[in-house]
Amino acid sequence: MTVYFENKTKRRGLGISQLQSHLNWCKDGDLLLVLTPRKSDIEIIKSLQNDRIKFFTWSEVATWLKSLENEIVGQFIEYGRLSGEFEELGEILRDDIAIYCEFLKTNFDGKLNNILESFHYQVDLKVYGFNINKRQNSRWGRKGTEFINGDYESVDFEKYQFGQFWTICYYHDTYDHRIPFKNDLPEIAFFFDINPKKKSVLQMDGDFIIIMNSLKELGFESNLDNELSPNTWRLLCYRKPISEFQELSVLSLLNFCEEVMQKILSTEALSHPYFYEMQPVV
Repeated sequence: MTVYFENKTKRRGLGISQLQSHLNWCKDGDLLLVLTPRKSDIEIIKSLQNDRIKFFTWSEVATWLKSLENEIVGQFIEYGRLSGEFEELGEILRDDIAIYCEFLKTNFDGKLNNILESFHYQVDLKVYGFNINKRQNSRWGRKGTEFINGDYESVDFEKYQFGQFWTICYYHDTYDHRIPFKNDLPEIAFFFDINPKKKSVLQMDGDFIIIMNSLKELGFESNLDNELSPNTWRLLCYRKPISEFQELSVLSLLNFCEEVMQKILSTEALSHPYFYEMQPVV
């Protein structure tokens, strides 16, 4: 007997035609094991009326694995929880409901959006020597102010050696960046990003590696070798969970920006084109 395995994620749905094709491939006595993140997919399985299909959700697998004390298993379950692949794993407790109700009463989203918009108009990296165009951006699980010369696909953007762009933001969803929250809470973050096609140049640049090591000693996190995230656009970041702020305000975000930029300026970062290309041409 041979067991064939079909795995689906949240981004790829289960289809009848694909399952039927698998069954046609299977010989008598073979089984088709199907794993998906959606319990509702059982209806698709039932419609085929074929007992050779064995169906489980990833949350069912994770629940069984939780009984095992194993570091790799723990990392696997944490990945599923953070990525949302195990969407039915866990429960909503009374305290969670109370917190959510309080969240609604405080109009958190509305206040935060106003803070981020006011911050956008007040923040100015020119005071640190960087003459970069800025714009508001609310994509990829982050919302805030992006500093970029040109646009990601423009000729103007491509002329820069590393296709670099920076963002000061409220980092609220890990689905794109694939960088887990430090304390299971959204964060205020400063992301230093790069065109993935240019990343290999920096990976072999000894001077840049020295700069990165200096910044890591100051609390920055490196993704130069994709050690923090498989998302190759991410290069360097500095993050703080929102719980570490006494308050979230325009002033606290400006102070966060000041903290990050002073750390950058205290190193040899400006000696490298990744940073000095973002300065005005004199």
